[in-house]
Amino acid sequence: AAASHSLTLDPRVKLSESTRSEPTLNLSASVVKSIYDALGIQGVTDVSALHLERELEHAAISPEAAKESSDPMVCRYLNLVTALVNKRCLDVALELCTKIIERDKNCRGAYIRRGTALALGGRLVEAVADFTQAIGLDRQDPDAYTRRAQSREALGDVAGAVSDHSMAVLLLQRQVQSPATRQALLTELQMRGCACNHLGDYARASEDLAKVVGEAPDNIDAWAAMGKS
Repeated sequence: AAASHSLTLDPRVKLSESTRSEPTLNLSASVVKSIYDALGIQGVTDVSALHLERELEHAAISPEAAKESSDPMVCRYLNLVTALVNKRCLDVALELCTKIIERDKNCRGAYIRRGTALALGGRLVEAVADFTQAIGLDRQDPDAYTRRAQSREALGDVAGAVSDHSMAVLLLQRQVQSPATRQALLTELQMRGCACNHLGDYARASEDLAKVVGEAPDNIDAWAAMGKS
């Protein structure tokens, strides 16, 4: 059976069953080792990119990643980047995203994830550039506008942030209003309301925040922000 450190989600799969002969991404041994170290996986003696991909080959693909590439291995790498970003292993995440983009310059998910890693690392100007690239690849994705808005506001471009939040609100309103979408819309309205407060547009801030507390009366942060408008 697969070694105990395997990334494979199904322990019944043997690595020898893989027919993969070349890696999708040409990762150096040091990068592969960094990935294992970041995930807390010990005892790996083969730190080649091919071995890593043989371990990844049978891993599940999240629904989000499945929409972002027609290549299943790239989807698995996107899942891996998400895990690395969540663990704040930003350097390795950035390296992986860059490799994915070198392979597929139209991979929107890689730009989103790299932008997120850059933003978390304080590299906000670069983050805005990546989110802008993602928007250019899919102008119907509210998430890219939201992330760019947050980076813009952190850079002091509050008007730009409000504009991006407004686009995200519009796109979310056009979607089927499932509970998850509705919650995303309320979150977006709250962020826009707070940005409008910073901009001095108190009437618009009050309008947005009133909608939030109207549906979520226990939202203390929204009430607090409303008190400033």
